[in-house]
Amino acid sequence: MTSEIPLLALAARQCGIVSRPQLGAAGMSNHGIRTRVRDGRLLPVLKVFRFAKFDSTSNSESWAAVLSAGQRARVTGLATLALLGLDVNAVCPTVVVPPSRNIELPGVRLLRDVVSEPDKTEISGLPSTSTPRAVLDAIRLAESLEADQLGMRALLLAWVSRGYLEEWVDAYPKHFGVAKVRRVLGLASTGAASHTELIAHRLLESAQIAGWIANHWVADARGPIGIVDIAFPDVKLAIEIDGYAFHRDEERFQRDRTRQNRLVSAGWTVLRFTYEDLVRRPNYVLQQIRAHLHR
Repeated sequence: MTSEIPLLALAARQCGIVSRPQLGAAGMSNHGIRTRVRDGRLLPVLKVFRFAKFDSTSNSESWAAVLSAGQRARVTGLATLALLGLDVNAVCPTVVVPPSRNIELPGVRLLRDVVSEPDKTEISGLPSTSTPRAVLDAIRLAESLEADQLGMRALLLAWVSRGYLEEWVDAYPKHFGVAKVRRVLGLASTGAASHTELIAHRLLESAQIAGWIANHWVADARGPIGIVDIAFPDVKLAIEIDGYAFHRDEERFQRDRTRQNRLVSAGWTVLRFTYEDLVRRPNYVLQQIRAHLHR
């Protein structure tokens, strides 16, 4: 009779997940597997199993995806960043497999590509890509606006370097997702404030909010007040975007507050949003803007 103690120890290292070959190597027959599935001790997950003693978590889902995908499969993208404890929203496991691998796994995002040796690593024993490669793959797999936001945030927080992305673009100019990576690099070359403003522009465009002008000059009876980042002139609504470098310049901080007071005195409503608002709370930003426009 197969002892489950060594298997449970193995499962504990793999967030409760074991593969059929691992069960077989421990001496469990196909009949033994079927028996444990019937009595609920083993729960089928994709092409592997989870011991019922262990809860299903995002980490166990990543283990199940990698073991189901077979040899040379690695977790990557947002799933890797989440495993590292970084603040991202990984809604499903992402796994990179060799280009020749013909496999489909429900609920798993598959990327068929080659991973270079320097980009191969493990996270608590789970085969994974490096952090920079995970960011690269997340950008490639994301929708356009999300890719821009993620890429700029990753550069800001040093999850990846511009050099890494540039080297990849140069080495693989025709690879899947290269246009998204190039766009992130283009945004990065415009400066921190422009990064944030461009995110705001794309957010408004994606929400189909019209009637705004970027970098709009505003004046009062005393003369020019200055440039408003995003203006709705018809309703005198000014959107000011505080980039992630904001507050580092005390003189600019004071100047912007003085300008804001003049805008309010001239009948403008001023809404201020930060980089974090735009990339982490976009629905809040849109809700505030729509509420003021409806007034």
